[in-house]
Amino acid sequence: MVTFLFTFLALTLFFADTVYAYLDPGVGTLLLQLLAGAALFIGIGWRFIVRFFKRLFKGSKKTNEGE
Repeated sequence: MVTFLFTFLALTLFFADTVYAYLDPGVGTLLLQLLAGAALFIGIGWRFIVRFFKRLFKGSKKTNEGE
């Protein structure tokens, strides 16, 4: 299956004709918003998610030890 996909990709790339496509200006803004959102998530939201899972697993260990 991997061989087939690689062969298909190689043939598509090597024998492709001229493509008349463009990126409209909205794509650049979309990418900047995506990067800004990812940076905010990593900067702010990550610590809350890590804290939530630490509390979740810490609480489950205490209940298992008590049994």
